[in-house]
Amino acid sequence: MSTTMIQNGETTGIYEFRLADIGEGVHTATIARWLVEKGQKVALDEPLVLVETDKVTAELPSPVAGEIVELAAPEGASLSVGEVLVKIRTHSKADDNALSKASTAETPPQATVSSMKADRMLGDVPQARDTVNGSPMSGQTAMVRATPYVRKLARKLGVDLLTVVPTGKEGRITEADVLHTSQLSEQTGQEKSKLNLQQQATSVPREDRIPFTGIRKKIAEHMVHSVRTIPHVTHSDEIEMDAISDIWQKAKKAAASQEIRLTLLAFMAKAVALAIREYPYINSSIDEEKNEIVLKSYVNLGIATDTDAGLLVPVVKGVENLSVLEIAQQIQSLTEKARTGKLGLGDTAGGTFTISNMGGIGSQHATPIIRHPEAAILALHRMEPRVVVRDGEMVIRKMMNVSLSFDHRLLDGATAVRFTNRVKQLLEEPEHWLLNLR
Repeated sequence: MSTTMIQNGETTGIYEFRLADIGEGVHTATIARWLVEKGQKVALDEPLVLVETDKVTAELPSPVAGEIVELAAPEGASLSVGEVLVKIRTHSKADDNALSKASTAETPPQATVSSMKADRMLGDVPQARDTVNGSPMSGQTAMVRATPYVRKLARKLGVDLLTVVPTGKEGRITEADVLHTSQLSEQTGQEKSKLNLQQQATSVPREDRIPFTGIRKKIAEHMVHSVRTIPHVTHSDEIEMDAISDIWQKAKKAAASQEIRLTLLAFMAKAVALAIREYPYINSSIDEEKNEIVLKSYVNLGIATDTDAGLLVPVVKGVENLSVLEIAQQIQSLTEKARTGKLGLGDTAGGTFTISNMGGIGSQHATPIIRHPEAAILALHRMEPRVVVRDGEMVIRKMMNVSLSFDHRLLDGATAVRFTNRVKQLLEEPEHWLLNLR
């Protein structure tokens, strides 16, 4: 919504930027960080605010250029869809056409998350630009890994980011790092080099308190809701991976020539999708309002991904219609976006079944928690050589454990076992389904 006034050939208006309806049952969002302040001038598409939902964290860009008149709520507040986030005073030269239409100007279209550019989602802010005044930063400072909020805090406290010892993942500087450095500077009365800070950090005991908010809290809420709502049962099995591993090793070079990183996970995902065709209740959910079981003909696989922000689950859609190579390409793209903070809200929506690949870390067994309202989740564990008995002889095979947690309201134990047996057969005898794959 906006109001418009024309004075001295210039159009002035107040634009009300509201929280859009992003679907998928998300009706509220929490203001994590304001990236602007009252009185600040902003450009079109300049990030205004970092918001968090139970699906994802995203930066919302300004749909107009102008001056910030009002921030509607403080950091940490929750807003419902349709509520005003920020008011922006806009200025533009009015041509003859604009002047004639000004008196009957209609409300500008409400900004929607789906219309945002993908490169504005989830913290995709160029690190080599000062997010307060828009000016380019020095080359050295640009190399420091820190969010716009942390950079702004450092400037406010007079902390040189080059002297801060990062404790975040992948060398990221956190808010706590900046505050700790500021306290050390106040105590000593002089700036410390990075080496000195490292020495002090190891010698001075400290206790950090981190707000239990944002994605970490949302993950916790979802886990608790799932466990309280769904009667979980976990079934485990082991799969001989030699045959599918041989095919994977031979196909990796061909995939690499197309700049696709082919992983075993892509083969596992396709085998799961094929098995779901035969056991559709694995891919179902309960509509509790209508008291109905929903059987889905499409397979949208969530891929649990470990990130700095916490566990994110981007979704590969329509796996039943994708080749192994196409699945690998989708997984590569989505997991990279998740780890670099560029996931869009649509990238995490619509999942029907989830795979959690723990093998790269070294897991042997797990009891994964189902993503409500899905019916099941499959955990993949470490592939390793083991001694097994084949035809009465002890031989060494590449073996992998899998753990299937399922909703006992929707699935009996026998169905769950038959499903994992089918996945096992598809992976141990891949020549049958690869020849007939379409």
